[in-house]
Amino acid sequence: RNYEKVKDLNERLKEKLRSIDNISINSTENGSPYILSFSVIGLNAETIVNSLSQKGIFVGLGSACSTKKSGNRMLESMGKNKEEVLGNIRVSFSKNTSVQDINNFFDALKDEVNIRQEKLK
Repeated sequence: RNYEKVKDLNERLKEKLRSIDNISINSTENGSPYILSFSVIGLNAETIVNSLSQKGIFVGLGSACSTKKSGNRMLESMGKNKEEVLGNIRVSFSKNTSVQDINNFFDALKDEVNIRQEKLK
């Protein structure tokens, strides 16, 4: 039951993310639904993650197997370029994650991305 719930939430978030320009979904279709990796191309994910944390939304950078010194071996092995690696954000789901959590995250992320992209223009 938990697996199906998390899988549905993961799919909902992927669908929402596809509506934002310059988002690349890194997670594979047959990967764990408990983790979603995506990149905001052209933006530094660390800045976005820090801003989100100030709003009480906590997500990760890179992948669990990455380090700052070596970059992100997993994404690099998938053929991702430097912009995709630098823009990578990792979202974790649990049985306690709700649809409202997904909506709140998406809305805050979209706002942050829009603000940062406007600053680059």
